[in-house]
Amino acid sequence: MQSSKLKSSRLAWSAIAVIALLTLGAWWFGGRVEGPSVVLEAESPGEQVVSDARGWPDEAAVTAADSLASEEPASDPEPEEEGDSSALSPEVERFLALNRHPPSSRPLTTDSFDLLNPDARYEQRLPIEGEPGSGAWEVLFSADRYAVRGDEAANLHLEVWRDGAAVALEGVRFTAEVPGREGGRHVDGLSSATEGSEYRTSFRPGALWPDHVGPVRVRVTFEAEGLGAKEGILAFYSTPEAHIPARFTGELGDRIESGDLVVDIELEVDVGGRYRVEGNLYDRYGNPIAWSRFQQDLEPGKQTASLRYHGLIFHDAGVGPPFRFKTLRGYRMQPESQAHRVDILPLEGDWEVGSRYILEDFHAREYQSAHKEKMIDMYQDARSRGVRFSGE
Repeated sequence: MQSSKLKSSRLAWSAIAVIALLTLGAWWFGGRVEGPSVVLEAESPGEQVVSDARGWPDEAAVTAADSLASEEPASDPEPEEEGDSSALSPEVERFLALNRHPPSSRPLTTDSFDLLNPDARYEQRLPIEGEPGSGAWEVLFSADRYAVRGDEAANLHLEVWRDGAAVALEGVRFTAEVPGREGGRHVDGLSSATEGSEYRTSFRPGALWPDHVGPVRVRVTFEAEGLGAKEGILAFYSTPEAHIPARFTGELGDRIESGDLVVDIELEVDVGGRYRVEGNLYDRYGNPIAWSRFQQDLEPGKQTASLRYHGLIFHDAGVGPPFRFKTLRGYRMQPESQAHRVDILPLEGDWEVGSRYILEDFHAREYQSAHKEKMIDMYQDARSRGVRFSGE
């Protein structure tokens, strides 16, 4: 009976660990889920959850798996099946193929939409329900950005179709608001205009609420004959001018360190803390090659954020210098707050980097780390315990 209980305990632990492994082992998660789609309902509008999922999983993300590993019951290991102990299981081979590069530096392709367009929105034309027999209705409520920084304005547009033809609306009204705040935290009747079949408005949350960093939203109400009254919501993230914690000075440099290309970015930091800075590399023809992320603490004053591009990426792409560096962005992290980040103004520009080097100056080694080895061991251990993986 005791042996049966121990075996059940091992199997339960293995199942939990594998769930964590399958989650943590995938380094590409499909990109950021910012810029939520509008939700349209007749009476009770809702909002899509917004999550800041830019970048790649941190090494710290393995904490859950490490914790699970430390909770394994103390007992003799189960005997492994005889066979070639050096052979890698299919799931380990997949893990290795996906983790040739470090989490903070990954290849970019034309399919990497989120990293190539870090402030893009994702709204599309959606069907909405009209009155019975009134036809097929569609709506698009979107904007030109998700993050609104400093004195920037967000420009919104609304359009409705009936059986594929644009429809004139009645009672269109835009309202800006701070979710969950009362008293002076909403602005009714934003000015609007029509352009063709579109209804447009713009708003500057930094001017409306200069003391508020975090989520804001715009609500629209409208109606049309045969459609009835409808309502929609768009979410944004505001960092007013007075709260911008640091600025890019525009000074950049590049160097090679241990076979990696390093691009040094100068910042003037006003508020110390943990910062995340990201930037993209392109070849001389404008094709995307690589992305990198810096994430460290910075003190007030002139500081440098160094973006390290893994040398193997250039060999995998078969592309040597010079490179074009652009899409530089960043923010100060504050995960303990609802305002989980405070944005830096992106630095517009296009810089040539690496022109002093050739492809052979960069290393062609796969990324290695203690965490990577631990993941492989845990995959192999789960396999030896008879755990079945998805797809089998």
